[in-house]
Amino acid sequence: MPRTANVTLAGKEYVIAELSSRLNAEWRANLAGPFADLAALLTGWQDIEINIGGVGALIQRIQTLFLGSADLLVGLLFDYSVELAADRERIQDASYDSEIMQAFLEVLTLAYPFGSLMQKLAPLLGSGSPKRRTGPSSPSPSGDGGTTSSTTKRKRHSSPAT
Repeated sequence: MPRTANVTLAGKEYVIAELSSRLNAEWRANLAGPFADLAALLTGWQDIEINIGGVGALIQRIQTLFLGSADLLVGLLFDYSVELAADRERIQDASYDSEIMQAFLEVLTLAYPFGSLMQKLAPLLGSGSPKRRTGPSSPSPSGDGGTTSSTTKRKRHSSPAT
């Protein structure tokens, strides 16, 4: 049975079902292309000659990638869900970019199920909720700042200078 994500777009709730493994892989491949271009741009910036022409070229490349990215993410969202795609016109006319981005993030949890895997593996790997260690220099769980009671404090004696 596929996992699902509930999203609200333009006041209407939609249930997005996880795609099959093969379809998820194809969708991830469509997502990877544009992000690979962005990663290449960001890692290859040092190859751009720093002069007026080089800076202009860099700005133009960044602009092209970023200005198209919002529309790209919207398209990928509709590609993932048949139900959303069927209501695309209404969603695009009446929803906000912030809603669409939230829905896209939900789709990412379906397409990349590693988050739920890590939650299940955390206790086995010992990285569940971190246990608080206390010692003489750290606050104790009781909140007393790690100090000892006044009856057990040692008095400092100054030794005579020799």
